[in-house]
Formats: sequence, structure tokens, C-alpha cells
Amino acid sequence: MKFAVLTLLASLSIGSAAAADAPKNPCNRPVVPNSQASDMVMKAFNKHMETYKTCISDFVAERKAFAEHTKDSAAANEAHDAAEAAIADFNDQIKELNERNKAAGMGDEDESK
Repeated sequence: MKFAVLTLLASLSIGSAAAADAPKNPCNRPVVPNSQASDMVMKAFNKHMETYKTCISDFVAERKAFAEHTKDSAAANEAHDAAEAAIADFNDQIKELNERNKAAGMGDEDESK
């Protein structure tokens, strides 16, 4: 009986260790510069945004491929959740950039046309 309990505890701790080892979003989110930023700062930001977008895209594709091909449903769910979190992070970045642009009067002023 003690052996069965120890085996169960060991398997639970291995499962949680595997979850802790699941890949996290490795992409570095660029800081949105203020609307007064110089052209050089904006060029650097735009380059970093392209790198960030590519990184997110690659990470999401890798996590989705893993989720589709693994037989471990818990790992597949974790991979799916990691992909969704990376997408949400990217969308938040775009929202922040759009809000900055709108506040600076750089967005579409008449979106109804």
C-alpha cells in the first residue's frame, strides 16, 4: 500500500515537472516609443516589431504543430494555451501601438469612409 501511494506521488510530481518545463513564449516584446520619438528610434522599433512578429509566428506554429502531433493530451493543451497566450501578447502589443498612434493623431481620423 505504501509503495502504491509513493508511486502515485512520484507520478504526480513528474507530471507537474513536465508542465513546468513546457516552453514559454521566448519572444521579447518591444517597448512602444512615445509619439515624439525620433525617426531613428521608430526605425529601430519597427525592426524590433518585425522580429517580434516573426518570433511569435514561429512559436505559435511550433506549439500548434506539437499539439497536433503529441499523444499526451495534457501536453497538447499546454502547447495550445502557450500559443494562445503568445497571440494575446502580440495583440496587446498592437493595441498599445494603435492607442499611442490614435492619441498622437496618427490613426485613421475618418474610419467610416
